[in-house]
Amino acid sequence: PLAERSVNTANVCQRHVLRVRVKPVLGQQTKSMPLNGPVLILGNNEVANSFATRLQAEGHEATSLPTDHPEELIGRLDSLWQRGPISHLFLLTAFDSVPDLTLEQTQWNTRRRRGVLAPYFLTQRWMELVQSHELLASSSFIACSVLGGNFGLADTVWRVESGAMSGLAKALNVEFGQRQQDVFLSKVIDFSASHSSEQVVDWIAREVSARTPEVEVGYNDQNERVVIHAHSEPHVVKSESDETDLQQATHQAKTSNTTISPAGTWLISGGARGVTAEVAKQVALQFPVKLHLLGSSPPPDIDPAWTKHTEEQRQTLKKEVCAAAARRGDRPLAAWTRVEKAIEIAANLDDFANRGIHAVYHQCDVSDRSSLASVLESIRRTDGSINGVIHGAGFERSCRFSKKKPAEVDLTLSAKVDGAAALMELTADDSLQ
Repeated sequence: PLAERSVNTANVCQRHVLRVRVKPVLGQQTKSMPLNGPVLILGNNEVANSFATRLQAEGHEATSLPTDHPEELIGRLDSLWQRGPISHLFLLTAFDSVPDLTLEQTQWNTRRRRGVLAPYFLTQRWMELVQSHELLASSSFIACSVLGGNFGLADTVWRVESGAMSGLAKALNVEFGQRQQDVFLSKVIDFSASHSSEQVVDWIAREVSARTPEVEVGYNDQNERVVIHAHSEPHVVKSESDETDLQQATHQAKTSNTTISPAGTWLISGGARGVTAEVAKQVALQFPVKLHLLGSSPPPDIDPAWTKHTEEQRQTLKKEVCAAAARRGDRPLAAWTRVEKAIEIAANLDDFANRGIHAVYHQCDVSDRSSLASVLESIRRTDGSINGVIHGAGFERSCRFSKKKPAEVDLTLSAKVDGAAALMELTADDSLQ
């Protein structure tokens, strides 16, 4: 425990660094895969077909489902389950044939629906059935990605949906695998696009048979087996030297050989709230930039005194806002959330102004390309071409996997993923650094 170490625990944080480690390639599979129950494979591609054939040859019951009609997947899963429980799910959609990567909205939405939402909600329903039949301890979930065999840490990424499959497998491991340690298997296996279907199927079979504890495993172009390792160690922060450290880091950034030297007009989505607002302040304090902050909330229209309230005054205001909302027939908590966001935005905008930072706030849903295009044109008219973008907008509502609702999942993807796609497409002709 950190408390037992000879450091002030108030000045210690954990620093995590992702590293790729080469591990010995697993031995050749000599027995059939240890899968005690039927297998469901999602994907319509050569790898999925070859893997199903391999399973059937070993005596396993295997069924493949394509994603051509995502809206039918849940019903087809339920029909299959009526014949008997399905203990194992393999997501092999990363190998499906997809159009060339484009940010054009129609094609983007098709890839999003087939490559992200369809696997996500099929997995959610499968987990619901597995848990309701108390089969978690004997089930396994394997997702495959095509990010170069190193999870995109060293190569250009074309199969962007693979990132979602990787995240899904890791999330299931956190929620279920760590609770059912050495029992429920959740793993993501990353491959290079250059690998043949025979190679991929063989490596999947080896991973399933070995049941190693690594959650993220990849096979790169050199046919090496690599694992992602999150290295962490305590980092002592000496408060009296914080300012010196910041100055040194700033000087290093300004004098390094990097091609990015922030200047001009910068766009920061989500930049009026939370940690992104703090990032925006530091960028503006250290570099000659004009900031334009995007947020989904309307510009704050509140009593300026609210930003100066003590915690006791804040609680009194909350009671008043909630009571007024209840009298109107509104949801009290939603009403207070709107006010709380307005207070935070107003306080941050005041802080920007007091620090002499040029910052303009725009209400805009970054996933709405029409609205975003209009805001960007307005910014260009006043401050010229956009030179930098920081995408910090997001939506998150923590709950168990089984409780995730389609509308909330869609909001999460819209703000972070669709917003990123829209920003990239609509600033493609700007002078980005």
